[in-house]
Amino acid sequence: ALTSFTGLLNFEEALYVGAILAFSSTTIVIKILSDKNATSTLNGRIMIAILLVQDFLIIIFVPLLAEIGLLADPLFIPSILGKSILLILIGIFANKIIFPRLFRVAEKESELFLLSSIATAFAFIVVSELLGIPASIGAFIGGLALSTLPYNLEIFSQIRALRDFFITIFFVSLGAELSFSFGTLPVALMVIIFAMIFLIKPFIIFMMTLVAGYGSKTGVKVGISLGQVSEFGFILAAIGSTAIGASGAAIISQDLFSFLITAIALSMIITPYLTTNSSWIAQNIY
Repeated sequence: ALTSFTGLLNFEEALYVGAILAFSSTTIVIKILSDKNATSTLNGRIMIAILLVQDFLIIIFVPLLAEIGLLADPLFIPSILGKSILLILIGIFANKIIFPRLFRVAEKESELFLLSSIATAFAFIVVSELLGIPASIGAFIGGLALSTLPYNLEIFSQIRALRDFFITIFFVSLGAELSFSFGTLPVALMVIIFAMIFLIKPFIIFMMTLVAGYGSKTGVKVGISLGQVSEFGFILAAIGSTAIGASGAAIISQDLFSFLITAIALSMIITPYLTTNSSWIAQNIY
């Protein structure tokens, strides 16, 4: 719609914006569900299932958009799919064969255990770079490979401080790049992006849940809870601000980048309040 009907964005810009807005935040939703002890409820299971599918698609979309200039090459998409599948297979192999043996030895020394956990992330980053896949995806697969180990809770507790430190650096670096100069963007574009986040995306998820047979009230709760934008939206926006498009300029301009970061952050701030009141909203709509 942004490209064909309004002309507000070209194809490359619309592809990036669409991908950024399409995915929901696994971190925020899981945190909210855990705090409410709702991960095993019907709503929780549906949301987690949708998020798992989205996380798998992110593995493909991030490297695809990172090399969008090669999209016309007929071998590009099969190559990206092949590399992504190979990285996933490496993660499965490490999870089943390497990590159980490694952490069985490493758990005897706390320092070695911590170093092994950190080294895992860097190892997958190196593998992803060798395959031509963004480092963020390699780290993500490394985390998935560790998530089902018997030591996952201990790993999480060991790296929590380090995680919080890097998250702080990440958001500070994003904030430093904001100029709040997006007033030059067309108002219609800003309205459409907000509408996609807070109205269109929740409505689409609502319809998917309704068609799947889970009822309108469940659909409203799931749609509202998954309306926010994923943390990977920040990464895609950063990639788009440095990727060179067909016009010879950055695909995502500084103004659009600033607005997208603001919209993503706002959606993350509002989501906990909407999710908390989703039952009340569903009761009053129906």
